[in-house]
Amino acid sequence: MNEDVANWQMRGQVFVWRYSASRSSNQGWHFSAEPAACGALVELLTYMRSAAEAVHRTIKLSRPTPSISSVPGYGDPKNDDFEKLRIIFDPFFSDLQLQLTNDRLELFVGEERCDNILTALTDVQNGKGDFAFGPNQQGTSPPIWFWWMPWSGQSYAR
Repeated sequence: MNEDVANWQMRGQVFVWRYSASRSSNQGWHFSAEPAACGALVELLTYMRSAAEAVHRTIKLSRPTPSISSVPGYGDPKNDDFEKLRIIFDPFFSDLQLQLTNDRLELFVGEERCDNILTALTDVQNGKGDFAFGPNQQGTSPPIWFWWMPWSGQSYAR
């Protein structure tokens, strides 16, 4: 494994969830993260990209609180309990795909879509959101929605 990827350290919390009610407006995966986590993920993907080979890292996920999952206004999230997300960078993978494999979330990204995810993470880091990627090119992976962290007083609400 690439030394930078192996030595990388996660900062902040990342949240991934789905919604209980199945409406077209809320289908797919929903992502939010603290600004520190977004910055750390940008750093990780930059290291992965510079490795110029297939690499992966697994990060810890946090359960979204009601203040986080209510940002989109879609009701209650599913009672999923995703603990980890495996980020798999393959320079030759031409899509962006988040999928559940044997109770583990996996995010596949390649060189072709890496700029998209880097921009999305930077936008969330800067308080932006309400945009999505997907479904993937083959139509087999649902969209990935990106949301800002809720702000409460002088800190991010959890």
